[in-house]
Amino acid sequence: MLAPWFLAGGAVASLVVALLHLIAWSIPRAVALPTARFVPEQDARAATWLPRPRDFLLLALRILLVALLALAFAQPVISPGAGERRRVVLLDVSRASDVDSLRAIAARAVQERSGHVILFDTTVRASYSSAKHTADKLQTTAAHASLTLGLLAATRWAAQFPERDAGGIELVLISPVESAAVDAASERVRALWRGPFTLMRIAHSTAPPSGHGSAIAMTGLAADDPIAVAARTLPNASRTGDVRIVRIATAADSVWTAGGPRVLVVWPDSVPHGWSRPAPSTPAGLLTRRGQVLVAPLEPTGTAPPREQALTWWADGSTAVTQQTLGRGCVRTAGVAIPSEGDVALSAAVRSILSAVVEPCGGVVDAESPRDSALRWLSSGASDPRSRAVSRDAGHSVTPLVPWILGAALLVAIAELLARRAVG
Repeated sequence: MLAPWFLAGGAVASLVVALLHLIAWSIPRAVALPTARFVPEQDARAATWLPRPRDFLLLALRILLVALLALAFAQPVISPGAGERRRVVLLDVSRASDVDSLRAIAARAVQERSGHVILFDTTVRASYSSAKHTADKLQTTAAHASLTLGLLAATRWAAQFPERDAGGIELVLISPVESAAVDAASERVRALWRGPFTLMRIAHSTAPPSGHGSAIAMTGLAADDPIAVAARTLPNASRTGDVRIVRIATAADSVWTAGGPRVLVVWPDSVPHGWSRPAPSTPAGLLTRRGQVLVAPLEPTGTAPPREQALTWWADGSTAVTQQTLGRGCVRTAGVAIPSEGDVALSAAVRSILSAVVEPCGGVVDAESPRDSALRWLSSGASDPRSRAVSRDAGHSVTPLVPWILGAALLVAIAELLARRAVG
């Protein structure tokens, strides 16, 4: 009960109603008087105590009316049992999560806490009922995690329930919580969650991401190809791996890329597919997304479409290397011509370009985790006073029967009025 004192008040009011019901107004026996002078000026009725109550139906209706009103104003609440509370489980499937740890903890959490499951990294990958969850089929992606996006997805899912009922929904976050996953809006979005919150931190992935310590495969490239010569200067260059460099992409290359967190680098020696011919001016250098400025005798092989995501730029601002997401991997297209004559392919500038092109699709993983003290707002949710005020009633919801109780009280009041007229 949110206001239990109304029940005590209702009990006292019911006792008063019962006592008042024992007071009866009696009219004296009619006597014929010879003159009006003998008629008393006071009320002819007299209040007397009844030795035992009468009109039990009327008494029951009055007590029932008072009890219903007290119950409605007391605002009864529903306290769901451990197995009845709604839950939403947020699973961080970004590349920072260790897949074995994720599967093990997710299986236990979903089994013990049935509810809704949301998979997220920088986007919501899937959202489904826990009954359809299969932990051993979980796979991590090549993208970073966004804690803000995951919390917003859970908040939107909870919004389908009544506002007061939303305070009883438990949120379970399963994530390594890497530093890159937390941004300036994360704490504010966390404060929007009204219900209980459980953080289950898992191990970071120890597997090296594709393009960063992984093997680089050069498919269909001749031994003296300038791209192959430059790629051999990078660590882990081989014929198999999670990064594939080709001159012409095939359907098999696309299927291979989409099937995992892999990088396909398409580096044609002419105008790339979908690009237009290059402008007549020759830029003096390139700029990578790491902020490196490279100066080398390189020329563009084409002009990228204007809406393509850029990875590397020419000095005049035009795009040199583009990136497109394909399934769980990404495809990068380079419009840079590396001359086969001379030692340009062995230069530090070309090696830097290749290092940027073969790095993971979302950038290099930052496996650093924030300190526990820095995440206190995440596990406790006490950073916002409004969140603390709501958390006191978390797990409880006002019963929707209150309007029905008031309706029943109205019907009882009408019945009491009819019964009183019938009696008197």
